Amino acid sequence: MFSVGKHAFYNCRRLNRIVLPPSVRIIENNPFSGLPQLRLENGSPHFVFRDGALYNKTMTTLFYYEQGWETGSLVIPDGVRIIGRHSFYGCTGVRRLVIPGSVTTIRYNPFAGCSSLSLENHSPAYVYSDGALYDRGMTELIHYTIADPRDEFVVPRTVRKIGRSAFFHARELEQIRL
Repeated sequence: MFSVGKHAFYNCRRLNRIVLPPSVRIIENNPFSGLPQLRLENGSPHFVFRDGALYNKTMTTLFYYEQGWETGSLVIPDGVRIIGRHSFYGCTGVRRLVIPGSVTTIRYNPFAGCSSLSLENHSPAYVYSDGALYDRGMTELIHYTIADPRDEFVVPRTVRKIGRSAFFHARELEQIRL
């Protein structure tokens, strides 16, 4: 096996263990999302698995974070430049996530279903304001923090695009003002 394909194990809720063999070189989009019991074991020299997170070998891209880790707080290591698509999908164990200044790209839908996540952003490429994560120019709303319990959210006038699943699982919200 050379790659783990897009959505390969998505929502296989009973799956509790996956071992990446040494031959795996590519992890495509969202292969492990929706697996609350999964324990990933990395045997591939092309990846690093540390503190519940799967990175590429050079630790510049974060691909995946295990849902079951109960860290409370996760500081993404400095040097990580890309937070991958769906990388924290459904993570309820992380309450605080620190984004380092090295992050230049956050792919779509990274925090969908993170029911109690608050962000601390140090990346100049992004702005975290009033409970939401935006691109630097505040033209795209990437993620609304579900941990901010309110019934109304006002999207700033500068926003031209609302990212995929930006309000996913924001059950407290009754109104979004555009």
